[in-house]
Amino acid sequence: MTNKTKVLMLNSPNNPTGAVLDLEELKRISEVAKRHDLIVLSDEVYSTIVYDDTKHLSIATLEGMRERTVVINSFSKSYAMTGWRIGYAAANQKIIDKMTRLQENVVACVNSGAQYAAIEALKRPDLALEMTELYRKRRNLAVEGLQSIEGISCLKPKGSFYVFAGILGIGMDEVTFANELLAQQHVVVIPGSAFGEHGKGYVRICYANSEENLSRAIERVQRYVANKL
Repeated sequence: MTNKTKVLMLNSPNNPTGAVLDLEELKRISEVAKRHDLIVLSDEVYSTIVYDDTKHLSIATLEGMRERTVVINSFSKSYAMTGWRIGYAAANQKIIDKMTRLQENVVACVNSGAQYAAIEALKRPDLALEMTELYRKRRNLAVEGLQSIEGISCLKPKGSFYVFAGILGIGMDEVTFANELLAQQHVVVIPGSAFGEHGKGYVRICYANSEENLSRAIERVQRYVANKL
């Protein structure tokens, strides 16, 4: 952070790790933002996808943060509307006015069909809860399957629908692992280094798929790893 820093970006629940920031962590981050007079861009698109006793908290709800936070959310994750390309922002009026001016001159607006679909989605908040329960079962299946494979380690994610699995025990880098797994077993994972230097030695695995397909994919990962050890 330098004297030129203007914006602090948060993503919780997190992609790619599935981590969720708790109240104490958010308080510490908010103190940094206030001390350095930063705007916080809070990406909360996985806000409804949290598991067990985990609660999603927005940093905008903390003291002194409402006016300096831009909350970004979307219908893509909560309502499985990825292809509809519709989302929204909440911020103080001054920021929203500037964002609107830019928006209307760059992309104009979301197509009307997607807007009507979003309205219908908002009438059924129960659907997001049903989806989260499905993701919880798929998370458990994916984590248990991956933890049973020698050389792979992973924590149980608290939110989103990704597992960030460590592969250092296999003795190869994450890019080679991802490329060979795709070529030999037709399973797609994302190298952790695609998300930054701290992702080296990890791969992101998405479990937003059927339990049948997830089981098949884990079997293929197990087969691939067994041939390497």
